[in-house]
Amino acid sequence: MADAGPSEYRKTDPGWKYNFVVNSNDKNAITCKFCQKVTKGGIFRAKLYQIGGNRNVKDCSKCPQEVKDELKAYIISQKAKKTNEGLRDMEDEPEDDGVMEMPNLQNKRMKTNVKGPLDMYTTQGKGKTVQKT
Repeated sequence: MADAGPSEYRKTDPGWKYNFVVNSNDKNAITCKFCQKVTKGGIFRAKLYQIGGNRNVKDCSKCPQEVKDELKAYIISQKAKKTNEGLRDMEDEPEDDGVMEMPNLQNKRMKTNVKGPLDMYTTQGKGKTVQKT
């Protein structure tokens, strides 16, 4: 089944025009239509392979320059979209006077049950020091 993958994302991502999934059981193994190389790591990694210039991914020598430009523009637009969404979320938050309220931690002690190797040399209880010899 060469048509596997997330349906909505698949419709808008131009990477699927130039790549395909061979095995529906392994949707992270994406094959390049230009050189038939299989990349692991999903469509994003496959697009990086086709674009080239990434230190973690080799370049596809058979990928045309116009495809590289299209994929690179799409990746840049997606990053900008994420950044803008984050900024919009921050703008939607109600404004405050700049003062953060801190919880009162004065008389509260946190108890932990985690013991480490140095715990045998520290105090246990009030005034009792345990030291193994």
